[in-house]
Amino acid sequence: GKGIAKAVLAEAEAMASARQCLSVRVDTHPGNTIMQGLLSGQGYLYCGKFNLPDGEEAGALRLCYEKVL
Repeated sequence: GKGIAKAVLAEAEAMASARQCLSVRVDTHPGNTIMQGLLSGQGYLYCGKFNLPDGEEAGALRLCYEKVL
């Protein structure tokens, strides 16, 4: 890659920090192993999983990650 995803995460973290947020949370599709690796590599910790409650993808499984700022 070209580092674009890392840059986007870094910018989101900077924006959250500027707004005095304590953490950033991200969810991703279980099959998106590239995103899971990116998140882990950037200091995000796996927190668990949930199913989307409504919308087009209601019931779809997502994996949750969080990084404390």
